[in-house]
Amino acid sequence: NTEHELTAWPLYMTLEHWIYVASYLSLFSFLIMERYFQASTASITSRDGLYLMLEIMAKLIGLALSVYAMLWMVNLVAPYEIMSIANLATPLIVNVVIAFLMVDFFHYVSHRLHHQIPILWRFHRLHHTDKKVDAMTTILHHPFEIISVFIVNISCYVLFDIPVIIILAHALIAGIHSPFSHTNMVLPERLDRLLTYFIVTPNFHRVHHSLNMKEGNSNFGIIFPFWDKLLGSHHYKNNTSLSKMKYGISKNKSPKMLVLKELLANPFR
Repeated sequence: NTEHELTAWPLYMTLEHWIYVASYLSLFSFLIMERYFQASTASITSRDGLYLMLEIMAKLIGLALSVYAMLWMVNLVAPYEIMSIANLATPLIVNVVIAFLMVDFFHYVSHRLHHQIPILWRFHRLHHTDKKVDAMTTILHHPFEIISVFIVNISCYVLFDIPVIIILAHALIAGIHSPFSHTNMVLPERLDRLLTYFIVTPNFHRVHHSLNMKEGNSNFGIIFPFWDKLLGSHHYKNNTSLSKMKYGISKNKSPKMLVLKELLANPFR
């Protein structure tokens, strides 16, 4: 099935652009809702422009990886395939569910590794420097972080022969969901408790951005929260505790100023 998967990668490179469109529509929808309902304005700030510049850089690197490194990476990892999820002798719907859950689990693992491995944390930590967590925090990532995420995720997809259409479906849903999980609109506690049986909520993910890294090193889930609950990385806070929580990371690891040069240099400090 590896040859079939290799021929599908060009489809991935084409459709991911439409996934970007859906992701940005979600991002700006939640951003406008936040600002309109909280401040009766939907104006764009210099912070937004700065984060968008980082996002453009990351997407250009991602495009280069898709064009020049994707097939090389697949060929490199394919001989070590562990099992083929695409060829499981189960009904199609079961295959789809298993593959989707595995993709989300791989993202959970990748996210957790970016907190636990020092070199990966250096590039991921920029995402945690935001002291004002909201929808725009979704795209606050160092452009070079996409390289390590690419290596980890693509390796997992190939090792378990995940169908490309499932990877695309997860990317689409995660792209739409991520601005929701980062929004600063706090859900009613009863509703949040119900939703966190099924999806990562803003209340659930906000703990992950806590200045207290005992809390920040928790709640790694991307779409589903049960990986954290199953693997001991879940941390719950009620709405009263959330309202008192501070965001960011230690001052000596944070950018000195909110300027592009400082954000890009952050991993090398």
